[in-house]
Amino acid sequence: MVLARRHAEQPLAQGELKDISNQLITQFMAGRPPRMNRPHLLIQYCFVSSQHRRRGAGHLLMEWGCKLADEMGLEAFVESTEDGKALYEAHGFHAVNPFYLHADTKDPSDEWKALKEEITPEPYCVWFMWRPKGGIFEPGKTVYSWEEK
Repeated sequence: MVLARRHAEQPLAQGELKDISNQLITQFMAGRPPRMNRPHLLIQYCFVSSQHRRRGAGHLLMEWGCKLADEMGLEAFVESTEDGKALYEAHGFHAVNPFYLHADTKDPSDEWKALKEEITPEPYCVWFMWRPKGGIFEPGKTVYSWEEK
């Protein structure tokens, strides 16, 4: 959220903000290539403003996205924060694994330390989530598509 606010103020990250942003985006995208290498639907950056949560907007968005994936016969992916994880699970997504976003640099300046504290004070947990074609995941039976022989 902090990066989105900063993006509105300064569309192209520069300097130390660019360094931190590049590190976080690189980590965020790292799990995609080995898993998202077949036709799929990606639910990307689905947020509901905090003052409008718990009113059904996220549910409607997920119904639409899952219906589209099912109509197209595609598996679907999403990376979720802890806040959205239950919503995605309720729509057939399975939490594959958590990963953590963090930024680091040698000899950080005071500006760099302040930006890091504002953006990711601790390693930030994100869940890589997958929804198989049709949305039915059976623990112990369903095989991840990227592990199929």
